[in-house]
Amino acid sequence: MVNEHLSQDDIDALLAGGMSDDMGAGDESKSVPDQGNHLMKQTATAQPLEYSQLPLSKNESAPHNIDLILDVNVELTVELGRKRMLIKDILEVGPGSILELNKLAGEPVDLFVNNKLLARGEVVVINENFGVRIIDIIVPEQRIRNLK
Repeated sequence: MVNEHLSQDDIDALLAGGMSDDMGAGDESKSVPDQGNHLMKQTATAQPLEYSQLPLSKNESAPHNIDLILDVNVELTVELGRKRMLIKDILEVGPGSILELNKLAGEPVDLFVNNKLLARGEVVVINENFGVRIIDIIVPEQRIRNLK
């Protein structure tokens, strides 16, 4: 770079130009010395910013690797019905006692996974074992409402 010297007149002109009304804070032009120690008006122009397109995030792009959670333990509970009892009544329960539940015979039972209602089903007997046939899975929107 060439060593440039400004005369006192150039410095005064720059200082006066920097304080003048046409050089306000919002003005984009500046007075700068050129190579021949003359003042030139330089204008800065604003250019629109260009953004590159971000890749769309879709569930299909994420790997569906269910193998990662196959060994996670969950608690599955089938609820035949409920009964509210006093402690003195519970102490009287013994072999042969009958507890009346709040559901009718043949009514669907509730399936809970980790204490969250997931589905409803009906009790079936297969080779002298009890099972549950799923008849209705709770939709995700209903499960979210049940969380509140």
